[in-house]
Amino acid sequence: RGYSAQSILSGENGEVYLATSQGLLKAVRKENQWQIEPPPEVFRRQMVAVYFEGADVWFTSENALWRFANGELRKYSVKEGLPNTESWTAIVRDKRGNLYVRSRNSVRVMCSSCSGFKLVKSIPAVNISDHFASSPDGKLLIPTDRGVLLTDGTNWIGRKHGLPDDPVSSLLWDREGALWIGTATDGLW
Repeated sequence: RGYSAQSILSGENGEVYLATSQGLLKAVRKENQWQIEPPPEVFRRQMVAVYFEGADVWFTSENALWRFANGELRKYSVKEGLPNTESWTAIVRDKRGNLYVRSRNSVRVMCSSCSGFKLVKSIPAVNISDHFASSPDGKLLIPTDRGVLLTDGTNWIGRKHGLPDDPVSSLLWDREGALWIGTATDGLW
């Protein structure tokens, strides 16, 4: 209690991580009860997104990306190509192993064999959405003010496919494989 949960994700071992206004918290089920506390190795500051990759935990603070692996914490920021003037709100790895982070102002990628991030120039700057989604066949989809784009900037779904001229804010595939598209002011499509 007393914190705002920004992102929640469950790991392969049943642990649950929460990116919160009070920092990264870990929930572990012990003796039929959940215990929620910060991992001892992680500092207390506002976190926005959390992403699992095997036993590793990636998370974002106001202006940096962090990786917690093997008991060690590593920061990715300006030196690695992430401007500290942006709030990083989404993290995902595509099927080719490239790691993407996103803010409302840009999308950055670190290729699987690289040590730093580069701007994805094909995605328009300044969007209402700051999330990612993956299609059932593994394509990384980016909700934008111009519709749903692929990482190369190709318009995957947009006005020519029947969407309104309204920013796409969220995406979800349901259990039956249907795509739900949330827009900023025109509702659900």
